[in-house]
Amino acid sequence: MVLRWRTQFLEPPPASGGLPFVIAWSVPAGAHPGAAAVAHPSGARTISAVRLGDPSPQQAAARIRALLGDDLPFAVEKAGTGGVLAVELDTPGGPLVIR
Repeated sequence: MVLRWRTQFLEPPPASGGLPFVIAWSVPAGAHPGAAAVAHPSGARTISAVRLGDPSPQQAAARIRALLGDDLPFAVEKAGTGGVLAVELDTPGGPLVIR
């Protein structure tokens, strides 16, 4: 199977900072990579939180909310450059934070 997609940055790098990019998948129904069952070695079941850094955290948070809504568990903190600071996974042994 061949997976095809196209991406679009919300702002050109490096100005995009911690903002995600948008992916439009061109795959048959049921073939989206996110639909595949996986087993993580840690037993992680889901991503429970994401911490992002950005020089303008309030503006970055507003842009992310406008794009993804309020259901995504994320926080944006003041940082010199934009990017991911930490990802928290829900595991059987409790939260696992990757920094």
